[in-house]
Amino acid sequence: MLTSSKDITLSTNLDTPSCNSKAWKLWDELQKTSLDAIQASTPNFTSFGEECLHLAYIYLKKPPTDEEASCSSVEPSNSAAPEYTNADRHDLDYSAWPLENERATNLSTPQSLIGLVYMKAGLSNVPAGEVDIGVVIDPEHRRCGYAGQAVVLMLNWAFEELRFHRVQAAIVDTVDKEAVHMLFTSLGFQHEGIRRRSVYLPPGEERAEGWCDVTYLAMLDTEWILRSYIRDTPRTVWDELLVRHSREREELVKWDEKRRRLRKTASTETIKRTEN
Repeated sequence: MLTSSKDITLSTNLDTPSCNSKAWKLWDELQKTSLDAIQASTPNFTSFGEECLHLAYIYLKKPPTDEEASCSSVEPSNSAAPEYTNADRHDLDYSAWPLENERATNLSTPQSLIGLVYMKAGLSNVPAGEVDIGVVIDPEHRRCGYAGQAVVLMLNWAFEELRFHRVQAAIVDTVDKEAVHMLFTSLGFQHEGIRRRSVYLPPGEERAEGWCDVTYLAMLDTEWILRSYIRDTPRTVWDELLVRHSREREELVKWDEKRRRLRKTASTETIKRTEN
């Protein structure tokens, strides 16, 4: 499994006691939007990690020192270079694939914990080849692309190594929903629908008590592979909406041709004659 990208490193270990307290704060943030976190069997971060297929801590890499930066002129060695798929070469804004000079970017030492990312598969999901995904970044490090890099690493693991055929994100309709929605949409996830008033939320610090909608987004293994060839991947929610509507119109036309139930008629055919 690839655990490192341009700016972040994924790890299953907490380096310091301060990271442990930070992880609990991130858990509280994750419960604001993630359906899996909200519906966890026990409202406990440790227990949730045991239920997940994989839960990783997102660490921000240490900035390179002057000595490390001076190594950038040295020709890189490809002897230990990992294998990359065609999907990894897709020019997303969130990461650079591959790391061309590991000596110049010797940043493997985690420095600061900035987020969590997880994959969770229920008993019914594993035989079907499906898995749920969720991510959270602390407020101080948002809008920097770190969440996107973490999700791409997890997607590469799910599709390339575990051979899952579908990865799903379930987003609860709270104040932080739009940012999470835009993140997964920008990565190529497709909107699959909304379950209205399907989750009951108890009162919290930043939310009111009541029933909430849940938005479902997903990516298929075929869509993951085609990311390196299809350059018009939706970047915004509006782009995804227009692409989805165009696809649904094409499906309606195909359904019309198959069923032949919809028939175009001239306007004069609908005029009824009346006898005086």
